[in-house]
Amino acid sequence: MTDSHSDSQTSSPDSAQLLDRLNLIEQMVAEGRQTTERHGWIFIAWGLCYIVATLWASVGPYRAWAWWVCLGVTIAFVTAGQIRQRRKSAGAVSTKSHTLGSVWTVFSVAIMLYVFAAAISNHIGGVMFLSTICFFLGTVNVTSAAIYRWPMQSIAGLIWWAAGCYAQFTDVNGAGIAFLIATFFSQIIFGIYMMVMERRREQQQRLQHA
Repeated sequence: MTDSHSDSQTSSPDSAQLLDRLNLIEQMVAEGRQTTERHGWIFIAWGLCYIVATLWASVGPYRAWAWWVCLGVTIAFVTAGQIRQRRKSAGAVSTKSHTLGSVWTVFSVAIMLYVFAAAISNHIGGVMFLSTICFFLGTVNVTSAAIYRWPMQSIAGLIWWAAGCYAQFTDVNGAGIAFLIATFFSQIIFGIYMMVMERRREQQQRLQHA
């Protein structure tokens, strides 16, 4: 009797600690999603970049410059916007947010190096070029979704992977269309979704403080 009573007293604090840890994890995941939602405009900006670069490289003049110019302008715009955003919401950065930021930074460096190599070797705009970018984008989105357990971003990543796979079985025009469709859904629509979610959350916070 004494042993069972002692076990119940021991297990109760352990259960409470476990619940506290689970609640903390859920809170960190929710905060991470909220942080990501603030960056919905970045998804839209990059989506527009991909669309303009693809169309320019296909039918515009000076096609070799299309991706370079679009990437350069978008990077400058996004960097300026992020600096301004950080000044407005200065606060502690969670470990997961820092990890996710590092993942996207590495991805940005990788895709810039890839575009640079493709430009020098005259492979920009080809089937393999577009397919590889789709797999790059799919991987970084699925990784982000895994960190924050976000099904919507997983769907965005899967769309990119599907476009990358489809591009392997079609011609340049088909790969370009698949890339544009994936950009529309995984960048533009997903970015708008994040901005809507952020707006709703801000409205709920205002009502709670009213």
